[in-house]
Amino acid sequence: MKSEDLAIADYFKPIPLQYLCAMRCSSGKIQYDSQQLAEDALIDQHIYKGFAEHQGPQNVYECRDCGYWHMTSKNAERLPRLQEMIDSGEMRKKQQASQWERRF
Repeated sequence: MKSEDLAIADYFKPIPLQYLCAMRCSSGKIQYDSQQLAEDALIDQHIYKGFAEHQGPQNVYECRDCGYWHMTSKNAERLPRLQEMIDSGEMRKKQQASQWERRF
């Protein structure tokens, strides 16, 4: 594996198949079968990608077009579970642990 491949592999985390649905929404967003799966994926992205507090997806919503769940960064209200993790410092700890795991 080349060094540039390793850098790319470190940045992108494969999305677990349980989060994905075979059909595509007209929005082009990833579809999640349930609110819980969408919320779990949102938390996973914040941990793995190391988003700052106001970066990345902030909440999930049920799509009027496809009926599945999507993430959004445009919602003024942050997902309560995400906010709790940020406020308690848990998110930062998990982000740091994720960074260390990728180094080994």
